[in-house]
Amino acid sequence: MKKLAIIVPTKGNIGMLISLLNSIVYHSSYDREMMTIYIADTGSNEKEKEIVKYYISRLKNEENLNCVFIEYDYYNFAKINNDVVKNYISEDTELILLCNNDIELINDAISMAVNEYDDETGTVGVRLMFKNNLVQHGGIFFSKGFPGHLLYKKPFPKEESGKIVKTFGNTGAFMLTSKELWNKIGGLNEDYKKCFEDVEYNLACLVNGKQNKTIYDAICWHRESATRSKKPLKGDIKKLFKFIAGLNKKI
Repeated sequence: MKKLAIIVPTKGNIGMLISLLNSIVYHSSYDREMMTIYIADTGSNEKEKEIVKYYISRLKNEENLNCVFIEYDYYNFAKINNDVVKNYISEDTELILLCNNDIELINDAISMAVNEYDDETGTVGVRLMFKNNLVQHGGIFFSKGFPGHLLYKKPFPKEESGKIVKTFGNTGAFMLTSKELWNKIGGLNEDYKKCFEDVEYNLACLVNGKQNKTIYDAICWHRESATRSKKPLKGDIKKLFKFIAGLNKKI
């Protein structure tokens, strides 16, 4: 079994974070000794932080769930994840799972993602669902050069059950990759301010000869953008298009 680090950026919204942690306790069969959750707090108030620290200490004592609480005074998704990988996770960690605080496991999605990972893999993702039972994410695809989510806001087709599909990639809201590949690529591009750093990472995996896969029977709820605006910044769009243009020149 591979040693796994789960990185969860968070700010306030304690109820969502606790729902995520509880869902890991109740649905994940992954060996507790081989899994550590790194909670990267980006600006909760002192009362909120104390509640989280108390709760994760209970999880350690009662559920043997290892959680590390890290404090940041800024929010940049790429920079925070890069810093956790570089300065906090153990050296013998093999796999990294990026996970939003607004995720909630429906089944043992963590174990299913890890079991699907092999040396040919770039990222593994899962099916993310809105609470209204419509799909939020079924993998990344491109339409007219712009990235989107497969099956977005559609009922999940029964004929797709059981499939593990090759896609352009997976959202950073729930994305498994190896630390070795992460370090080779250089982690996430910190020049992005709001989004698309995960898209660039997935494309870099493909450039490195890896396959990105989405498991349709591994399922999580996703309260997408509960704490931020959904609209991408023009600067981030330009950065992504510039990266893609560079890939086209290489091809």
